[in-house]
Amino acid sequence: MEYNILDRNKLAGILLCIGLLVPFHSFSQKKAKDRPLVADPGSACDTSSWKLVFQDEFEGRTLDHTKWITYFPYTSDGSDNCEACRFMEGTNTIVTDDQVTVRDGVLKLNVTAETSTWYSKTAEHKGSMIRSIGDAEFNYGKFEIRCKLPEGDGIGPAFWMFGGQTEIDVFELCMEKPNVVKTSLHLWGEPKYSITEKYKGLDNATDFHTYAAEWERDELRFYLDGEVIDTRGRYTDRRGKPLPGCDRDAGNERLAPYYPRPQDRVNVIAGNGADAPNRICNGPRTPVPWPEGSAMLVDYIRVYQRQPQERLNDLCSVPKKLVIERYPAGDTCSPIRKARFIGAHGALFWEVSKDLRIIEEMKDGILVEKTGDAGEQWVRAISTDDPCTANIAVVEIPFEFVSQ
Repeated sequence: MEYNILDRNKLAGILLCIGLLVPFHSFSQKKAKDRPLVADPGSACDTSSWKLVFQDEFEGRTLDHTKWITYFPYTSDGSDNCEACRFMEGTNTIVTDDQVTVRDGVLKLNVTAETSTWYSKTAEHKGSMIRSIGDAEFNYGKFEIRCKLPEGDGIGPAFWMFGGQTEIDVFELCMEKPNVVKTSLHLWGEPKYSITEKYKGLDNATDFHTYAAEWERDELRFYLDGEVIDTRGRYTDRRGKPLPGCDRDAGNERLAPYYPRPQDRVNVIAGNGADAPNRICNGPRTPVPWPEGSAMLVDYIRVYQRQPQERLNDLCSVPKKLVIERYPAGDTCSPIRKARFIGAHGALFWEVSKDLRIIEEMKDGILVEKTGDAGEQWVRAISTDDPCTANIAVVEIPFEFVSQ
């Protein structure tokens, strides 16, 4: 069923604005017992390993536009030629490309107190977002981001998945309350169903943290730094309480109406912006320059699946290795060589032997210049927080200067 994305944004803004947050059930708890019983086949726990199928470690100096766009493609041709493509109802922000930067292995999603106009909408802030494209739309999986959240009252960073009628909010925060993480499920059909929970803990703006959601057929789990902070089931009891996602006997149960639809494939989205006053977050009435730490800093975004879906592969099945290449390619006179990393990896740190010098770090490797002939020479790459080993991976190769 088609629906208007502006209606969806307005509905979300109204629900959050009036305070129906902890928890909000648009289907009404008192009516949960009246929902029809359906056949529940039961389920054993799936203990197969998660396989990496998508990642961006945000290396280099530009956003990878084969993986991301910086707007909502609510147009028939996937362009940003619509009002809602860069403006979300209830905010005081228009998302612009100049607020998205990549440097030193970090994606910076900025917000600036600067007036901007998009179609008929004028906002007092510029904000930022990225949305996955191409084959990066997923049906079930583990969705993970490591990031440092911004500082500033009224800023609302978020990481979520959206596709079809399904929305999964891994986190939403209002940074006037940096210790309160909101997790949500929305089903934007007719009628619309939502549920939101709050988790109160540490100040999320003081350091990098890892946020994740594991969406499986019968259960969805939310994590903060590896700790489960919320769980939702596909099936509920007569009171609306989620039933376990696995090791569950077959029987007749009630479906949770907010649970993600199995036919929906979702894209991955991260964003940062300022709200209007007295909306979801209490944005400033008079815009003033934001503090230095008002950007959302993203170390990586990774997606795993237990069984990679069509057109996706286990990225960790590709052996890690280094290759030495001429640079520029085909230039037989250049004294520079490129050491290129092949295979999935975390943040890369590079080392070279004596009489080799690193000239520049690039998205998938380094440029190296030979400065002498002091014995055996090598190039070494160290992958930290490696997604395939959950530890540190080291790859080394002898440096053989390709003859001219």
